[in-house]
Amino acid sequence: MEKPTQDQIEQARQKIKDFSRDAKSDPAKVAKLKSDPVGTLTAAGVPEMAVGDFLREEGIEAEVSGYRGCWVSCACSACCISG
Repeated sequence: MEKPTQDQIEQARQKIKDFSRDAKSDPAKVAKLKSDPVGTLTAAGVPEMAVGDFLREEGIEAEVSGYRGCWVSCACSACCISG
């Protein structure tokens, strides 16, 4: 796999931060994230290879069996899963 550019990393971080911010006030978005994290995040514009970092930071990686991805640390400012 090709290494992401700094611009791609920053764009992914911003998409993740936007998703986290919105999900804090939208229980349906959180439920969808829990039931289909990869589909939900990629639909929100998060690159698939960044999904694993998000799942680890949110503490739900174990709930998604077989998914391992490492691309960019999202450094989310707020956890949308636990509030």
